[in-house]
Parts: sequence; structure tokens; C-alpha cells
Amino acid sequence: MQTDTVDEALVAQHVPGLSLSAYHDRPEWSHSQIEVLLESAPLFYGRFISREFPKPASDVFDDGTIVHTVLTHDQRIEDILAIIPGDVLNAHGHRKGALWNDWWQANAGRIQRKRDECDALFRMVDSVRAHPKARWLLEGEGEFEYSIIWRDEETGLSLRARPDKLSFFRGDCLVSDIKTTRSFNPRTFGNDVAKYGYHRQAAWYIDGVTALGWHVPAYCFITVDKTPAHETHVYELMPSAIELGRQQNRQLLTELKHRLETGDWNAPDHDSIIELDMPTWAYREDQRRIA
Repeated sequence: MQTDTVDEALVAQHVPGLSLSAYHDRPEWSHSQIEVLLESAPLFYGRFISREFPKPASDVFDDGTIVHTVLTHDQRIEDILAIIPGDVLNAHGHRKGALWNDWWQANAGRIQRKRDECDALFRMVDSVRAHPKARWLLEGEGEFEYSIIWRDEETGLSLRARPDKLSFFRGDCLVSDIKTTRSFNPRTFGNDVAKYGYHRQAAWYIDGVTALGWHVPAYCFITVDKTPAHETHVYELMPSAIELGRQQNRQLLTELKHRLETGDWNAPDHDSIIELDMPTWAYREDQRRIA
């Protein structure tokens, strides 16, 4: 069961040297957990309190994760990715016994992909590194995956964050977040920000960085499209969107504190009968058939 166990004297601190798994194992509450509370209080309870509903397994080596790892660790993609040569596979793409085993052992510890599965990854990484502003943010003075813990003053809850990149510039701290997307212009990515709660994530990270004493003048998304032509864009999130995210986070933290204190993890409408209707397009479709 996860509990709020951090020292009550805590204000904010950086925790150096944390692996990603060690970060996720910490007891403080994270933004991704709060997003689950927004979706479903019973699911939040089952996943993070009682541990009855563990998070479904995901592909830890998906394209987005590979690109993110290369960019945040300042690596060449070849350092973590091994391209499977054709001579260890047969005509049907199946592994050739001893040849495959020898190659696999020589490349153990690296992600293994076929050539046609790697082309997009190389293009995405190259696209980001060729973008002047993205390169400036990623290669400038700063810290990658900076683990922060702090105590929320209003609720007393202990929180954590791990921004992709902190860039130190003229005494300020810019926060950058790397996203692989299928959104190749501001309008479609703006929709993604609202849909996936990226504005709440931005406010959460800014508040964590601010708790350490830094001034954050801007929050930037470094986005690269997963589909051709793998365009890279750098967006600065508007203050109004960040403030909306902060207000929504405040509501969720207040709810979390209340539920932790009362033990009530029911959905808000658990004792109600909910009116249900069909979407308007269903009525329009029926009207067209009648006409």
C-alpha cells in the first residue's frame, strides 16, 4: 500500500542518481498517478493503494521510448539499438539457429530491431537534433531527468516529478518535455495537450522546479512526428494553459487528500442512476435514412 511517508519537514529537494524504476518505486505521488485519479477513483485505489490492479504491461522498447532514451541520455541511437542483419534470418524472417544465437549473444543488452523497423527511429532522432531550438534546449547547460520531491503546502501531500530537461539560462530554468506524436501542427498538438493532460503535467513539473527555488519563465514541448516526414517542432505552452492545469491539479490533490483521510474510494455517481442518451450524430444518421 502506498502511503505518504516522506519526512514532514521536507520542503523540496533533488534526489540524485535515481534510475527510472527507482523513481517510480518512491512513495511520493506523481502526476501520472493523479491522472489515474481523474479517470477513476476505484481504479486509483486498486492500482496504488491496495495494489489489486497492477498497471498493464507495456512495450518498454516502443519507438517513443527509444527516441526519448537516446535524446535524454545524449547517446547515439546505435548505442542502444542493434539492427538485425539479414544473414541471421531465413527467407521468411525467422531466426537461423546457431547464426542467430551467436549474433544475439554478441548484442545482448541492446534493443534488437529489423532494418525496416529502424529507419523511422533514425529519422526521428536526426530530425530533433537538426532543429536549432530543440538542439539548443537539449545540448545547452542543464540536467536531464532531474528527480524532484516536494511537499504540497496546501494539502501536505508529498509529490515527485522528473522533467525531461532543465535548461539553465540567464539565472532562469526552462523546462522541456520530449513528445513523440502523430500531430504535425500546432492545432493538432494543442488538441493532444488537452486530450492527454499535458497542461496538467506542465504545471506539475513547473511547481516542482519552483519549489526548489528556480524561476521558470517557459515550458517547452519538443515534439517529433512518428509518421513521415518526422517533423520536429518546439512549442512554448501558453501561461493560460499552464494555469488551467494548475487549477485542475489542485482539485485532484484536494480530492486525493480527502479520499486518503476518509477511505472513500467510490466513484462520485456510485449510488445514482445515470441518464443515458445517444450522441447527436446517431439521430442525424437516422433522419437521413428517413428522408
